[in-house]
Amino acid sequence: SFGSVCGVDDLRAISKAHELCNAYSLDTISAGMTVAFAMECFENGLITTKDTDGLELRFGNAPAMVEMTRRLCEREGALADLLAEGPAIAAKKLGPAAEPFVIAVKGQPFPMHTPRNRHGQGLGYAVSPTGADHMHNFWDEGLAKAVPDDSLQSLGVHTSVPQTELTPVKVRAYKAVTNWQWVHNHLGHCMFIPWTRDQIVEIVRAITGWETTVHELLLVGERGVTMARAFNLLCGLGRKDDVLPMRLNTHFRAGVVNEAPIDPEVLDESVSLFYEMMGWDAQEGVPTKAILQELDIAWVADLL
Repeated sequence: SFGSVCGVDDLRAISKAHELCNAYSLDTISAGMTVAFAMECFENGLITTKDTDGLELRFGNAPAMVEMTRRLCEREGALADLLAEGPAIAAKKLGPAAEPFVIAVKGQPFPMHTPRNRHGQGLGYAVSPTGADHMHNFWDEGLAKAVPDDSLQSLGVHTSVPQTELTPVKVRAYKAVTNWQWVHNHLGHCMFIPWTRDQIVEIVRAITGWETTVHELLLVGERGVTMARAFNLLCGLGRKDDVLPMRLNTHFRAGVVNEAPIDPEVLDESVSLFYEMMGWDAQEGVPTKAILQELDIAWVADLL
C-alpha cells in the first residue's frame, strides 16, 4: 500500500516505510492506506501545508510518504496523531468532504485486493466481522472457471459464476468457503501452506487427540463467525455497517484495467441472503435461537 496506493515506485522508500512500521509494530497495509487517504485529502484541499508543517503530501512524493509514515508511527504533530486513529476516525474530524476518501469497512482499510473485479470478495468485505479483511474471504476466480475448482465442488458448489456477478450461487459458495477460512484463523497456522481439508483434519487429530472430521471443523468455523457476529451486535455494529465504501459504486477504467462497480441493491439483497443461509435474522443479521442451538452455543441468545 505504500507503493501503488500511494503512487510511489521508489522501492527504497517503500522498504523504509515498511521498516518503520515493523519497528513500531504497525500493520503495513493499514498504515499505507492511511497515508494514501491523507494524500487524497491533501490534493483535494482538505489538508494543507499548514497541517503538514510544509510537507507536500501528494501522490508519488516518496520522501513525503516516508516522512508522514514516520510521524504517524510516532504520532508526531496534530495531523499524524489524528491519522494514527485510522482513516475512518480521521475523516469524521476532517469533515464530510473526506468521507469519500475512506476506503474501509467497519473502520478497517482495504487490503491489497479490489472487489470491483471480484464481487464475491466485495460481499466478504461487507459482512466480515472485522471489515475489509482478506484472511477469511472468497476468491471469485475459482468459481469463474467453466468447471469450478475441486475445492469448491467438494463443498457442493458446481455452477460457474463470472467474477463480476453476485448471485445466490456465489453467496452459497462464499458461505461455504469462508466458514472453512475461519477454521484456518482459529488454528493460527500459516496460510501460505496449501494444506488440503483432509490434511488439516489429520493435523488437528495429531495435535489434539480429537477425532474430528471436515464437517465438524466447518461447524467450528461457523460457530466462530457466528459468535463474532453476536459480539459485534453487542458493540453496536449491525446491518448498517455491512456495506461497502461509496467509491465501489463507481466504474474504474485505466489502461487495460476495466473494473465494474458492485450494484448496491444487489449487494444489499446478497447480504440478506447470506444472513438467512447462516441462520441469522434476514433484516439485522441476529443469529436465531435455532442456529445457536445447532452450533451448541445456545447461551449466546441470552446476551442478544
